[in-house]
Amino acid sequence: MKPADTPNETVLLQRIAQLEKLVVELLAKCDASEARAQAAEARATAAEARADAAEAKCKKLEDRIAKLEKDSSNSSLPPSSDIAPPPKTPKPKSGKKIGGQPGHEKHTRTPFPPEKVTSTVLHVIPEEEARLRGLTFVCFEKHQQVKLKKNPYDIFEHHRAVYRDGMGNTVHADWKDPTNAGLLCPLFKAMIATLNVSCHASIRNIQDFLSAAFCLPVSTGYLCKVLAQTSESVKPAWEEARDLVPSQKRVFMDETGHKNNGEGKKWWCWAVVADTFTFFAIRASRGRKVALEILTAAFKGLLHSDYLPVYVHIDKDGTWKIQHCLAHLIRDLKWAAEYPDEAVARWGKQVLELVRLVLHLHHQGRRKDAEQARDAVLVWADKSVVPNHEATRPLGVRFREHGERYFRFLWDPLAEPTNNRAERAIRPTVIHRKCTQGTRGDTGQRWWERAWTVVATCRQHGRSAFHFFADALVAKAHGRACPSLMPVAAV
Repeated sequence: MKPADTPNETVLLQRIAQLEKLVVELLAKCDASEARAQAAEARATAAEARADAAEAKCKKLEDRIAKLEKDSSNSSLPPSSDIAPPPKTPKPKSGKKIGGQPGHEKHTRTPFPPEKVTSTVLHVIPEEEARLRGLTFVCFEKHQQVKLKKNPYDIFEHHRAVYRDGMGNTVHADWKDPTNAGLLCPLFKAMIATLNVSCHASIRNIQDFLSAAFCLPVSTGYLCKVLAQTSESVKPAWEEARDLVPSQKRVFMDETGHKNNGEGKKWWCWAVVADTFTFFAIRASRGRKVALEILTAAFKGLLHSDYLPVYVHIDKDGTWKIQHCLAHLIRDLKWAAEYPDEAVARWGKQVLELVRLVLHLHHQGRRKDAEQARDAVLVWADKSVVPNHEATRPLGVRFREHGERYFRFLWDPLAEPTNNRAERAIRPTVIHRKCTQGTRGDTGQRWWERAWTVVATCRQHGRSAFHFFADALVAKAHGRACPSLMPVAAV
């Protein structure tokens, strides 16, 4: 190279400076890009964390909504706990008109026999008019009408002699009939008891009814006295039922809340339904001790109940024969089947379908097929199959520990799938609690447990509770034994 062609040192230095500047700018851009990338990554991480938090919050809200949507239609909660009645699925219309259908056998009331007819009124066309119209008498068409008397009761005034002996003491003659000693006769007292129990009428409403319909003014204190007298009259019948409970081959047992004098402490009304009688008891506890007090250690029969811990752990040695209510279980499974979590809902639907299949096959008399379906239910209760969720874990434990108790009805002829008998028996007590707001003390509690026992047992035998109350009052007045609630075979 010629010396003239050699680059000027100044130019080279300028180029080097430019290259260094360019390198610095490129490094700065790289640092900025890296910073932006780190910032973007941080924003993505924060967004992902927010998304996880939102998903967790959403899951928590779904669980809370599912719990709030739990009611008597999809759980073991009582109907009284429903804020609003659960929606009913409308049934498809049959296309038939309302009322009796063509070909349906007509049902009419049986006429009163002639001996019960007080008087007969004839409605005829005058003879002259009938002759002019050419009418010939054929027969009478009968129509019976029950008329309420304007004064439906009689008032008897009893006078008993009063004497004074030689010592100046007053001596009264005895009442010839002890039932005449009170203001109201036993039938009237029995009517008041029936209004109070069977019609859920409060003391004040009974007072208003007697005043308006019978023109009979009585105080609320006297009405309470009448109920207390009736309570003492039927006490032996209640004790008879209590003593028979331990010897029964099977019973259906349930309990519900009971209000007492507006106390914050809740009382409980227990019901035991046997084949021949129903027994009620009001106690301050819902615990196992009360259940054992009613059934006693001598009970060796079959107990139908729901899955309340009282009944689950009533036998510490595991020797009791128990049939838990399948209807309660189906409602609990229905809640799981409707749960927003996909795994929970899938498990709940599968088990619910199998349990319903067991019932269907049982009703068809296909015992072996029903037992196979039951075995399939218990397979789905395996810990490895049940979703690890609060909505399903308790159900899985329930199946694994006491699954056989739900399906005893498949092989035990005494067992029934549900506890429906006890639930039906206890329903009037719930209605009473809502209508009258409960009792005001021990006297009221004793009256109600005895009265419910009488009414429910009489209903089982097609007897009149009204007449039983009256017979018990008469027997008490004469010092005779109280009539028995039980048929001869049950005693």
